[in-house]
Amino acid sequence: MLTTEKLRALRRPPEELKKSDQQDQRVHNRTLLLRLLRAEGPRTRPQLSRLSGLSVPAVTTLIGELSDAGVVCDIGIDGAARVGKPASYVQINDDGAFVVAVDTTARGGFVGAVFNLAGEEKLRLTHPHDGTPGTALDVLMELLDTLIDAAPLPLVGIGVASHGLVDDAGIVHLANRFDWRELPLGSLIAEKTGLPTIIGNDVDLMALGIRRFRRRSDRDLIAIAIDHGAAGAAFIDGRILLGEQFAAGELGHLKMRDHGHLCPSCGGRGCLDTIVSGDALRQALAQAPQDREALLADAGQVLGDALAPVVNFLNVSEVAVIGDPELVPGTFLHAVDETVRSRIMPAMAGDVLIDAYTDGTSLALIGAASEVFSRELGLV
Repeated sequence: MLTTEKLRALRRPPEELKKSDQQDQRVHNRTLLLRLLRAEGPRTRPQLSRLSGLSVPAVTTLIGELSDAGVVCDIGIDGAARVGKPASYVQINDDGAFVVAVDTTARGGFVGAVFNLAGEEKLRLTHPHDGTPGTALDVLMELLDTLIDAAPLPLVGIGVASHGLVDDAGIVHLANRFDWRELPLGSLIAEKTGLPTIIGNDVDLMALGIRRFRRRSDRDLIAIAIDHGAAGAAFIDGRILLGEQFAAGELGHLKMRDHGHLCPSCGGRGCLDTIVSGDALRQALAQAPQDREALLADAGQVLGDALAPVVNFLNVSEVAVIGDPELVPGTFLHAVDETVRSRIMPAMAGDVLIDAYTDGTSLALIGAASEVFSRELGLV
């Protein structure tokens, strides 16, 4: 069981400030050019110079490096009449690099996919997993081997979504379903494959998938996934909020009632997990199918009660509720929406968007892939 002492030991130290060196500046400038090309579309080197503030020779050098790496390509000559040599347009080469991503939290197995620079899914594979804790790591490694063998080249890196407490060094401090404790998953995969590897909390990556691909926006976002248990993520000021012990968003064991089913994880009663998780809802509906609408409405209200103070405190404008398509849309979501709006500051209520997402695995996969592209290439 995760104790206060163990959680305290995970406290993340403040980020150290350091002076950027010349290599840092080159990476920053390459990132700037890639983001301009993604946002603006094909541009000439002089146009990129004007947009970036970099000199034309500097842009030419950096584009040459990116072209050698296969990330950008020339697509033709600018036909406009002018004195001197006509300029060639440059664009991102979407199939110039690829990422392998795996979601270990999908129901019934581990799901992996290969994505290109545009976030297009090129391949998807599933390896069954029966939930036996001792086999999870082996199944993950087997799936990665299969994906890497089948993926087009070059591969930029690997992204993996895991449940539980995951730090930014790729260590899974606690993942109860797999019985992972202090597992250096990122370094294990990187050593085995030779590829840069990023491990992220599954709901954090789902939130990134929504923001970077599904609903591109600069608005703050809370994502709450309820399939296996109630777990959340907060996307604030363009970044995922991690928390001191990498536990930001862990809502599952908030005590919402003084009675109810015993929580198998913490031993308490009335936990949010035991009321609103997909597992809890499916069990309740199986026992009383005639009460379906009432059960879903009650669970949605409880989740709304848990989310309202978070929405109000953080002044968040969007909430994504992620879960089973048979459970989340409709009555459940309506109850969440109605409850949150009734409990937050009235001036905020009219601007809040609460929506359902029923493809958590796809969101986790694309979020994991985008985080690899972001860290390795600066491309989001």
